[in-house]
Amino acid sequence: MRGFALVFAILIPMGLGLSGCAGGYAIAHENVTGNVDRTSDWRDFHYCGGWGCSDQREVGFSPDEWAQVAAVMMPAAASAAEERARLGHAIGVMEAIIGGKTGYDRDRAGTGSGIFQLGQLDCYSEAANSSTFLRLLDHAGLMQFHTPAEPIMRGQATSKSWRQTHATAALTEDESGVLFAMDSWFFANGHAAVAVEAETWGGAWAPPGGAAI
Repeated sequence: MRGFALVFAILIPMGLGLSGCAGGYAIAHENVTGNVDRTSDWRDFHYCGGWGCSDQREVGFSPDEWAQVAAVMMPAAASAAEERARLGHAIGVMEAIIGGKTGYDRDRAGTGSGIFQLGQLDCYSEAANSSTFLRLLDHAGLMQFHTPAEPIMRGQATSKSWRQTHATAALTEDESGVLFAMDSWFFANGHAAVAVEAETWGGAWAPPGGAAI
């Protein structure tokens, strides 16, 4: 029975990664894109948890909570690079607040360390939620140098490589047109998301100290 449980734990994440893939590197799994909330209202939006956004929630920020988020972005950044760092920090703040309301403040770095435990997010849920957070920030006028993009994928489900399937939120730098991954999966709930050029992220990239599985 123990051996079966181990095989099950390995195969289920792989199955999620391989199922329903819509195509190439720049097109994310339907479980991600279909769960990005494109609303402009930070008071009431869609949030998902569990494996592949299986846990659907309607959540929101109070005015005081949103003021904490907005404070990260003010005064406005002086450069695109500074803004990406601020956006990563803001995503961490948003994760911590919403995590406290939903029980996902227990989310550990990556997926493997908390696999099948309550309060754990996989990369699909992380990518959808971070994509939603970026849109909330953009609609609130807190992004000056970037525009939110559709989530992106790498690995098995893209047919680009046989590496482990992984998804992330993304944004485009307006002046250069360069696409950046904005990945919140590598670290535990409340940690700043990390930004890196999508072409670099599309390989086996991971930040120092970040989760590998």
